[in-house]
Amino acid sequence: MKHRIFIILFGLLTTIFGHGQSNLKIVILGSSSAQGAGPRDGNNAWVNRYRNYVQSVDSTINIYNLAKGGYTTYKMMPTGFIPPSDDDKYKTDIERNIDKTLELSPDAIILNFPTNDIANGFTVEEQVANYKLIIDMSRKVGVKVWLTTAQPHSYGDDNFRKKLKELNIRLKMEFGELLIDFWTLVADNDGKIRPIYDSGDGVHLSDAAHGILCLRTIEKGILSTLMNNP
Repeated sequence: MKHRIFIILFGLLTTIFGHGQSNLKIVILGSSSAQGAGPRDGNNAWVNRYRNYVQSVDSTINIYNLAKGGYTTYKMMPTGFIPPSDDDKYKTDIERNIDKTLELSPDAIILNFPTNDIANGFTVEEQVANYKLIIDMSRKVGVKVWLTTAQPHSYGDDNFRKKLKELNIRLKMEFGELLIDFWTLVADNDGKIRPIYDSGDGVHLSDAAHGILCLRTIEKGILSTLMNNP
């Protein structure tokens, strides 16, 4: 069924857009899941699958993946940002932050920070505020932004998973149609990774799960939005 949906979407996009020369740029900012952790075959990571998909629609589209394992939204804050503490966990990475991203002149940015902010003790309000800053800076220069929900997590206590669920609720309230669902189906009712989608460490998602994440990103219609609204 998932394969059939993928074919239908691919056919729709290629019918509408053909294989033109758009030269679009999409930048991925995120942590280990976006970097590719979890799948046994790195080609199955959601970003790599999504890159293959968009380049099959238009070979001139470039996807730049600046994600790095363990990173949080604070790492993405603009150069000169004054953090709430001198602790290293708040330190900005000027080689991967929003300033560096915008230097690439992207058409779109996808943010995938599913669990690390909460795991580091940051509040939902902090993560939302950081997202708003990134989105505001991007919009001022005409760059569109999408972001993902939290992802399920089997490691840690129930309170941690409760906060992930709270984050999802708040993200939906704040960002609505910009939100890509990386939670439904791969998470059980307790917020843990469903066994069939667990890579084996209780933290990262399997090859099959990354296929779902890629499909959800495709279904969001980012390409059609960019091509219809350059």
